[in-house]
Amino acid sequence: MLTIPRSSLLPMLLAARGVADGKAADKRLAAVLMRSEPGKLTASATDLYLAFTSTSAADVQLAINIAVPAAEMAERVGKLPDGSVELAVDAQCRVTVRSLSGSRRFTLPGMPGADMPAVPSVPEAPSRKLQAPASTLALLASRVAHSVSSDTTRAHVNSALLEYDARGIRMVSTDGHRLSFAEGSNACDSADSMLIPQRALGELRKLLERYASEQVTIVRGEAWVHICVAAGVLSHKQVSAEFPPYRQVIPHESACTPARVNRELLLDSVRSVAVAAEDKTGSVRLTMGGNAIRVQAASAALGDGLDEVPCVYGGPDVTVGGRAAYLADALACLDCDEVNVSAAHELDPIVVRPAAGAGYVGVIMPVRL
Repeated sequence: MLTIPRSSLLPMLLAARGVADGKAADKRLAAVLMRSEPGKLTASATDLYLAFTSTSAADVQLAINIAVPAAEMAERVGKLPDGSVELAVDAQCRVTVRSLSGSRRFTLPGMPGADMPAVPSVPEAPSRKLQAPASTLALLASRVAHSVSSDTTRAHVNSALLEYDARGIRMVSTDGHRLSFAEGSNACDSADSMLIPQRALGELRKLLERYASEQVTIVRGEAWVHICVAAGVLSHKQVSAEFPPYRQVIPHESACTPARVNRELLLDSVRSVAVAAEDKTGSVRLTMGGNAIRVQAASAALGDGLDEVPCVYGGPDVTVGGRAAYLADALACLDCDEVNVSAAHELDPIVVRPAAGAGYVGVIMPVRL
């Protein structure tokens, strides 16, 4: 039996729920292991490819080592009022979670903790390690997450590339139809690169948002990558694939004249006009010329749509087509007031960059309209 604040227990369970595989035939892979030692409680979960472990202070009266369904446990603790929570385990492996601030309580069937698969441990003396602010990694991840391929059979693009060296930290993703490049200026003492699978990236973003003021340490082991933040460790199996040569895809900034435009106005225009686009392609046509970007869409069944957004542009008239959703994602992931949008001609990609400063490049492959 032990007592722990609900505010400490719930984040541990939510993170474990994100890692546990609720659809697995093996119930152990859908469970969270709760194991206590004097003065602390450790919660962990794994689906054998992704793992999470976190530790929090607790008043331990009697040691526990029990596994319970992760989703159900998180749901029940989430329904308890704020305050201290008591966890108790009986001889039949039933877990009782009870609020000490009221009368609410729940019971769940469990299984012995000794039956759970082992969770990978962080190497004590790693040869390769990255340390960076959580806020930096959270920003980079938010700018590339949308263009990671969802095709799990293509591991090299079903992941985001993380690179770091003396020049800074970079994240890149592509699904073959678009590419996102984001970088931070944090110089690193060592250099390395690794792939972070899409599912791990999603759980990492939640963790980084929760602990935005903390430092993150990323350690590469022999078979696993461990991302340590606060009292939690998110681990994923290393991806043995080679990321595409992304620098060959990004046009040089001086390749053509950009149109400088208000980001929110263009985003709203693209999303609005896209309702008239063909269902199959969902594409819009951008025409840059004069002092405006013209956004158009048309379909035989749905009619057409047209809008104009003022811009600053000094180049020749250019018309190019692109997926509206891809263009909207590239604009939405930024928080700047203005962006530069460029395309050399109709067969070249659409490129989106912040108008002031660097840090992001979005590349959207052209679509014939």
